[in-house]
Amino acid sequence: MKISRISSSEKHCNKVLAREKPYTLTLRVLIGAMVVSTLLSTTGCMGLLVRGNLGKSYSELKSSMVPVSPRSGRLFVYMVDGGPSPLNTMGVNKYFSADNQVYSILGKTYTYIDLQMGMHKVTVGGVMGFFGRTKYGENAIDFELKEGENKFCRINLAGISNTPTVTIVEPSVAEQELANIPYNKYNKEQRTIE
Repeated sequence: MKISRISSSEKHCNKVLAREKPYTLTLRVLIGAMVVSTLLSTTGCMGLLVRGNLGKSYSELKSSMVPVSPRSGRLFVYMVDGGPSPLNTMGVNKYFSADNQVYSILGKTYTYIDLQMGMHKVTVGGVMGFFGRTKYGENAIDFELKEGENKFCRINLAGISNTPTVTIVEPSVAEQELANIPYNKYNKEQRTIE
């Protein structure tokens, strides 16, 4: 029968481990909280928070909108597709450019941008690239904006891959489509295309 002796270094390791045990629970709780928050955000619960805080619908906001500045017009950009689903509570998020400014929009929301009167271009599809590089999108539409005019651009999603296209829509049709769609108040100018 052989008796094993504990070396002084093993005794030291055991003392260190014994001292760290109260921190183990804190560390486990922290790691658990990080895992849970990651799972919640990736499964779309964050989408419920964002979607729950969107702005008023077009029909509610239309009468209280700030008037357009002189020598300017207003561009409404909206999506009727790509809203929330059981697997994606946030909905589709697409980037578009208005002239050389890049914006983002959620599916089934709208936003508006005031622009100087004159010729303008809206592009979609591939606007935001790898590492945050921006460029003009593959699908584009040019239009003239007159003083005080409202123009409506609809971003359409096509196919399984939700490839975006953009079209100008007649105001009467657009206002019917926009009636109950919420304002995307989270739409902030992202970057400038150079």
